[in-house]
Amino acid sequence: MALTLFEWSYRFTETHDTTFTHPADAIVVDRLASELEWELPETRSKTYPKRLQESRRRILADYRSTMGQNYSRWLDKIPYQDSI
Repeated sequence: MALTLFEWSYRFTETHDTTFTHPADAIVVDRLASELEWELPETRSKTYPKRLQESRRRILADYRSTMGQNYSRWLDKIPYQDSI
């Protein structure tokens, strides 16, 4: 499972393409999301959208602070579409 998740996520970071190239890719992502959903009580909280927004902000700030602007430019190339 880890090898398949690695390959899909590595391909995404290199190409910015989230396309699954094999059914196993989708299965691994689904299983990971399902396990996290059960482990994280926040996913069932009324404040989930706010907590998610704050988590995303913190992760992005920490990443840019650690990696520097030169290593975080790839993030600006990805077309984002927030569904929350």
